[in-house]
Parts: sequence; structure tokens; C-alpha cells
Amino acid sequence: MDVLKAIGQWISTNAELLLVGAIPVVISVVAISLAARSLRYEKASADAAARSAQAAERANLLTERLLEREHLIERPAVEAPDVSWRIENPSGDLYLLRNTGTATAEDVTMPDEMLSGIPKHLPNGAIVRPGDAVEFYLFGRWGSPAPHTVYLQWRGQDEPIALPVP
Repeated sequence: MDVLKAIGQWISTNAELLLVGAIPVVISVVAISLAARSLRYEKASADAAARSAQAAERANLLTERLLEREHLIERPAVEAPDVSWRIENPSGDLYLLRNTGTATAEDVTMPDEMLSGIPKHLPNGAIVRPGDAVEFYLFGRWGSPAPHTVYLQWRGQDEPIALPVP
């Protein structure tokens, strides 16, 4: 009984200290949960913005085509579009597919079934203007490195071409 009495007395004399110590812990837990929720909304917003930008690019291209058909704007006749590619690796598993040609590439697709690694955010129906780039990620699989080659196709290039990965 003396032990329980001593514990009760210790709690009653130190209750203020326990309360003061518990307040920052509660505030920290609430802040962490709010930050986690904010991060989820931020990621969803970034994904939606990327989809919106791609849709706007497609809408602009469709408008240009319609105006060309209606002969409201004229473009010089080009025999074959000058599209060439370079893959850059700015950091880690992040890669950039850059259009180094002078023509806009439409319906740019990197078929994932031809890759040995784990891809993420591969271009699929993308529009890439000259000098512009699209981001994608390549991860190794089960201890093996990321693929050394990716395959790419776009409108006017129906057969996939091989591109070396740096």
C-alpha cells in the first residue's frame, strides 16, 4: 500500500510537469498528421496539373490542325519531320527524354512492355516540342540495374526505335 500511496503522491506533485510535457507531444502529433494530409493533396494536385498541361497541349495542337485544314494559317510543306532524341539523367532514377530535332513530336510513347526495369511516368501520347523534354523514372528490378536501352515511337515513327540510357 505504501508503494501505491507514494506513486499517487508523486503524480499529484508532478501533475503540472506531466501536463506541460504532454502538450508539445499532442501538438506534434497533430502537426505531423496535418503535414501528411497536405502532402497527399499536394501530390494529387501536381498530378492533376500535369494532366491538365498535357490536355492543353493537345487542344492547342488540334486547333492548329483545324486552322491548317481550313487554310486560315499556312505552314510550309515539310517532307519528313526532323525529330531526334537524347536521354538525360539529371539525378538518380530521374531521366529526361529531350527532343533535339526541329519539329514537334506527337503521340510520343515509350512502350513499357519492352523495358527490363520498373518504369514510372513513361510518356504515353505526349507532345514534345523542339528542345522540350518529358520526365520519366527507371528503377532496377531485384538488384539488377535499370535498363540500358529504352524504345520510343511517335507519329510518323510507328516502329519503336532503340535509345541508349546513360
